[in-house]
Amino acid sequence: MSNFKHIVKATSIYTILGFLPTFSRIFLLPVFLIYLSTADFAIIGLFSMLSSIIPVIITLGMEHAFTRFYFDYQSSKKLLNAYFSTAFIFILLISVVFSVIFMLTGGMLFKTIFKNDVFTFYPFGVLSLINSVFSSLNTLFIVLYRSSKNVKAYASFNLLLFFLITIFDILAIVFFKLNLEKILLLKTAASVFVCLLFSVIHFSKAGIYFEKRFIRPSLKYALPVLLYSGLAIIFSYLDRFIIERNIDLNALAVFNLAMAIGQIIETMMFAIQTATYPSVYEMFKEDPHANADGINRLYRLVGVFVILITLLLVACTPVAIINFLVKEYWMAIPIIPIIVAGYYYRYLYIVYAEPIFFFKKTKKLPGLSLIAGVFGFVGNILLIPFLGIEGAALVFFASRIVILLPTIYWYLRSSSFRFDLKYLHPIIILNTLFCLFLYLMVAYFPVAPNLTMMLFFVPLVCSTIAFIIIFISGARRKNIKSWKSALDIV
Repeated sequence: MSNFKHIVKATSIYTILGFLPTFSRIFLLPVFLIYLSTADFAIIGLFSMLSSIIPVIITLGMEHAFTRFYFDYQSSKKLLNAYFSTAFIFILLISVVFSVIFMLTGGMLFKTIFKNDVFTFYPFGVLSLINSVFSSLNTLFIVLYRSSKNVKAYASFNLLLFFLITIFDILAIVFFKLNLEKILLLKTAASVFVCLLFSVIHFSKAGIYFEKRFIRPSLKYALPVLLYSGLAIIFSYLDRFIIERNIDLNALAVFNLAMAIGQIIETMMFAIQTATYPSVYEMFKEDPHANADGINRLYRLVGVFVILITLLLVACTPVAIINFLVKEYWMAIPIIPIIVAGYYYRYLYIVYAEPIFFFKKTKKLPGLSLIAGVFGFVGNILLIPFLGIEGAALVFFASRIVILLPTIYWYLRSSSFRFDLKYLHPIIILNTLFCLFLYLMVAYFPVAPNLTMMLFFVPLVCSTIAFIIIFISGARRKNIKSWKSALDIV
């Protein structure tokens, strides 16, 4: 038990610190919504979309390989430094090649892909390229500090990135009221500054190496992950492309708001997932069956956290939207519960996909993305012209289930290890039904704003009661009387 508490404590530290840079998006969301027009907010969404897609191409999955192979090289500091330096230089070289191609073809691509004449290659495409290159290198530093459990460096890196992005955006938007181009320029400058600073600090001590022997095994592991990640990201943004082309920037802004709320859950899960990698991978490497109890309890604890966060968002976002935002954004309220419900199955996917990553069965991953991607593409093409952003939300929810089912199949085939999530499955199903009910009530029946806000609290109250019952019965069964021993119930 003490070991499990130690793992939870360490994971919590890395989760909080790792969440900071992306928390700036959440913290700044009200600033964007209040001070910027819906069209500007839509453009920021398109900028973020490109800044998510480009890193997948320029890294070739090298950050995923570094995450996995770190544990093979950690026993030799010299070997590890050489591997990190090689990965860093490799990403830089690929970035240069891609940047040349992108600069030559970007203008034509933007005119072909985007219908609006606001989101142009100069300056937005160029800024997204620069931001993507340095964000990719920053990710490599984050993986290094997290995997080596260097809390001081990890904290310094994430805190500096968080404060610079947040301060720059607030100054640019609230105080100086700069235009969108300068706002995004300052955001990019924050990422560039942090990357250059930590590069100088790290390489002045560790030295710079480039050893080709690391490239081949890394790419063998990473390329299937790259194809998987690339397809997943591209397909996940197809709804935004189709909305922008078939409706307008205002509808895109409303959908971006709903997805930004869902992205809060994704960001938290990503922070937890990356923070738990070292602990989970070490337990898998030692003996997954002997460490089954610790692995399962850790993922159940994550599941409890995810469920409560999702329900808090479902309950509280209508209150914030109705009371603080203009009526154009009220259209996001009906689709929020169904988007949030999709993240229950995203959580289950993360759990069941873990053995596929660890046991290097990554060749299965592109097929999973392709299945969900084709489903999402066809669904969005069919539903968005008729249902608008509601159609995109329904497809998003269904696609999370579509990718989960084959993942469970390959998880069962890839390893003899079995997860035990106990009470989480029925609570997830119950909350899904509640969220679908909320969607139908708000979307197709006239409901007053006050009643809407009351309805959205229903699943939170019911799930909280269910968790309380589970914990009380568990405490009685294990004769636990102190709240400090609550982790025994997980």
